[in-house]
Amino acid sequence: MFRETVYHIYIYAIVAWLLMNFLPRQQQHKAVMVFLLGYLSSQHIYSMLNDFGGFNMDITTYTMILVCKLWILSWAFKDGGMDEKKLTPDQLERRVVEFPSLIEYLSYVFFCCGPIVGPVFEFSDFKNFMELKGNYRTLPRGVKGTATIMPALTQLGGAFLCLGIHIAAVLLGGFDVYWCGTKEFITAGNIFYRIGFYFCAMTGQRFMYYTPWLFNDAATKACGLAYNGSVTNDDKTVTHKWDRVVSINVIALETGYTPIMMMADWNHTVHLWLKHYVQARLVEPGQKPTMMTTIGTFGVSAFWHGFYPFYYFMFFMCACFVELSKDIYRARALFSWVPYPTIVCNLLTMLVLNYLGTSFNCLTFERGFNFGAGTYYFVYIMLPVLVFSSKAFGMVKMAKKKEEKLKSVKKD
Repeated sequence: MFRETVYHIYIYAIVAWLLMNFLPRQQQHKAVMVFLLGYLSSQHIYSMLNDFGGFNMDITTYTMILVCKLWILSWAFKDGGMDEKKLTPDQLERRVVEFPSLIEYLSYVFFCCGPIVGPVFEFSDFKNFMELKGNYRTLPRGVKGTATIMPALTQLGGAFLCLGIHIAAVLLGGFDVYWCGTKEFITAGNIFYRIGFYFCAMTGQRFMYYTPWLFNDAATKACGLAYNGSVTNDDKTVTHKWDRVVSINVIALETGYTPIMMMADWNHTVHLWLKHYVQARLVEPGQKPTMMTTIGTFGVSAFWHGFYPFYYFMFFMCACFVELSKDIYRARALFSWVPYPTIVCNLLTMLVLNYLGTSFNCLTFERGFNFGAGTYYFVYIMLPVLVFSSKAFGMVKMAKKKEEKLKSVKKD
């Protein structure tokens, strides 16, 4: 599939290995990050120059994942040389004390279950998996290895189901998400028709993305990498857990009711990379992420995806949405009157995320603003205004005052 472009993979692997081995341990991760993002950027630019707006399964579908894996290894190796007292529990669990041997390194880089769209996984998990240690001590094997069959087949069935939903939405329903970026979309029907169209179109597109991730998850369960230990039930039967390495949680995402929950389940292993190796490294120990931290994390995600202009606009809006959801959660006492809050939050969150997902697929400013014009830019306007209003008028403080009043009334 990658043909003559496969050499890029070897360049990543060789240069990253040299940097991690020959630069000072506590500094090598900086050079690795610069190299990884720089080289990936050159690939994105090349793709844009040669196939602008195209969607091909080229080598970047592999190297984007490889960037995450090598980024993770360099930081984990750095953590492995630090005083344990300076590390968080997550960093202690993921650290790499001794740099992997050449065969370990190459097997991690070229692992057969992650050559296209993931998953991203920790070297510490991979090493435990290969040596049957840690969570993998009780991994079913031999005759008992058939325990991987049903979990893998379940994921495989889910992949075909999601593919069917996508095909039905596009071919039978005519809901093409790319049409939302055309000039024809601006005047099609009325505003409610256009909102309904983008909602259905992005839902169908979302299930297209689910399909390869579920295929990947079937592979990681079949080989055992997804194994996360077992629990003994009250009736003394053993239930195996298969959620150590998971690309997508479809049911959890579709039933979630906050953008943070839904984004965590979307491309889950890349989310963990951003959470542990980008956001966590921008925050001082013991501090909570600020809005600037959130914007910085989404900025790295946008840079990782490429250089189509609307990526950056969309990810900025995502950062605003996350910050708004945090404020609403902290000020939830003000919204206790909302009926069926879980259902309402799910629908409103999906309405906004589908809008942002459609924006992502627009790629350029021209197409993005065509879509915006067709929907009166309601999300682009609403998110920044609501975030600003929440901060300016102290919505969270107002909620805390209300909670204190309610507590004092109950005491009386």
